[in-house]
Amino acid sequence: MTSIELIERLKLYFAAGEGSSLATEQDALDLLGETYGQEIDMIVVPVQRFPSSFFDLSTRQAGHFFQKMQNYRT
Repeated sequence: MTSIELIERLKLYFAAGEGSSLATEQDALDLLGETYGQEIDMIVVPVQRFPSSFFDLSTRQAGHFFQKMQNYRT
């Protein structure tokens, strides 16, 4: 279940713990789309949503995923 909370003047979007794995740039865009129009300051994603390969920096999955998030200022 997703939720939005205001903590210390930051509006945080908490992504659901269950769901498909997040690893690609398209996954990042889909996650951003879930927050569209809600003026979110930060997205919080449970670690179990990322596949183990995401944390292997040689795959560049994390870099591409977070670069897409950065491009959209999240």
